[in-house]
Amino acid sequence: MGTWTPDNQTAPVTPAAGKSKVWVDSTTKKLAVTDDGGIRHGQLSKNFSTASQSPAVSTDVYLTNSGILIPSFGMEAGQRYSWVFTATKTATGTTAYVATLRLGVNQSVADTARATLTAPQVQSNVVSHAIFFVEVLVRNVSATGQLIAAINCASNQGTTAAGFGGGVVNVPATFDNTAVAGQYLGLSINTQAGAWTIDALYAKLES
Repeated sequence: MGTWTPDNQTAPVTPAAGKSKVWVDSTTKKLAVTDDGGIRHGQLSKNFSTASQSPAVSTDVYLTNSGILIPSFGMEAGQRYSWVFTATKTATGTTAYVATLRLGVNQSVADTARATLTAPQVQSNVVSHAIFFVEVLVRNVSATGQLIAAINCASNQGTTAAGFGGGVVNVPATFDNTAVAGQYLGLSINTQAGAWTIDALYAKLES
C-alpha cells in the first residue's frame, strides 16, 4: 500500500449525512476528522519539553514549550487542552503556588492571562515529588466565550502531594474567543518561594 500525501488545509465543510472527512490542519499539521455533524475530532495539537526547567522563585515564568497551538478553525465547545508535568521541590517555600493559563502569540508571560489557578493550601517546607495535571475545557465560543480550568497534583502513590499544596478549579471571566486560530494557550507558574525543578512536560489539544 502506498503512502497518502494529502494537502494541508483549513477545516473542510461539513460532509453529507453518513460521511466523515479526514484531513490535515494547515496550522497545526495534525490529522483531523470532521463528522457529519460538523464536529472536529482528533489530537489536534501537541507540544512537549524533555529539558529540565527550574523556574525562578517568586516569579511568574512561562513553562518552555507549554504553548498549545490552536488549529485553523479556532476554539470549539468541548475542546480539551491538557498539560502534564513532573516536578520536585526542595524544603523551601510555605506560600501557595499560582498557575496561569495564557493566550496569545508570544509563548511568554506577555500573553494574556485567561485563567488563574491559585493552590488552596500553602506549600510545606519539605522535599516533595509530584505529577501535575492541568486541564482546560472550552465551555462555549462567542463574544462572551468561557473556559473551565483546573489543576491538581499527585504523588507517585496517587495521593495529593502535600508538599506542593492541593488543586483547584476556576471558571474565569468571559472573553471573545471567536478569532484565536494560530494563537497559543500556554501555562505559566509562579512557585512563590518554592524551589521547583520540572523535568518533563507534555501538552496536547484533543476534541
